[in-house]
Amino acid sequence: MEIPAKMSWFKSFKQDGRTRVASEIVSAANDCAKEMLASLTPRTEKEKNQVWYEVLCEFLFCFLHIASRLAVSLFGQTERTTLLLTPLGPLVAEMHVETYLGHWPADLKKRIETEFLQNLSGAQKEYSSRRDLYTEGKPFSGDAVISLLAFKVAEITGDPNNVIDLMLPGHIAATALAKMNLRRLVEEAGKGV
Repeated sequence: MEIPAKMSWFKSFKQDGRTRVASEIVSAANDCAKEMLASLTPRTEKEKNQVWYEVLCEFLFCFLHIASRLAVSLFGQTERTTLLLTPLGPLVAEMHVETYLGHWPADLKKRIETEFLQNLSGAQKEYSSRRDLYTEGKPFSGDAVISLLAFKVAEITGDPNNVIDLMLPGHIAATALAKMNLRRLVEEAGKGV
């Protein structure tokens, strides 16, 4: 499976703030997964694709969770927050499946989207149990959202007990979050609903 560099088909979606948030999350997660994969040496193409997809999904889950936290912090538990967040999971599910598996049969794509949303629900619960985004002075404690992401990605790609394997995912995620400016995207999308 060739990992697309550009996701030009995004233009086919209705372009509103929520779609921009979703497309930026998918694009950033793709970049993160590709960067993680660059440091690995999978034995087969199938293993490479499997690891890449699992890592992609973990970054998607984390970034969606952070978008949810941002929306609640910006707008509170309001109807605006609900209108903003409700379609994000399904949009990200559809976008990432169409981008990477668009050539697959419709029933398989639907099943993958459904499975993604079920896994997203579980991941949201797990990420929600973390109080902070990042814990100063304890980056590998697992007490914060980014350190949980690092542990989950390290479980997929290497050894979650190895500090080196834990450092890269957190660094990649922090860089991606700063680059995409998720707070600004969420704020702009929330104003538009």
